[in-house]
Amino acid sequence: MQWFFIDKNILIEEESNFTIQLNSGTWREPQDITPNKTDSSAYEQAKLLRLGLEFAKEALAIKIAV
Repeated sequence: MQWFFIDKNILIEEESNFTIQLNSGTWREPQDITPNKTDSSAYEQAKLLRLGLEFAKEALAIKIAV
């Protein structure tokens, strides 16, 4: 899976086009997020949401450490 930031508040997974929008909080501690609604199962959407949030946290940890 390849995740990318479209801007500082929107994350997208390239293959599935699943997006996560950060409405409030930070990627490290999100308070309100909006995942896009796809035709995927609830299980698949939950999996993509978890993986996307993990990616965002790791990507920001690398930027902070540099």
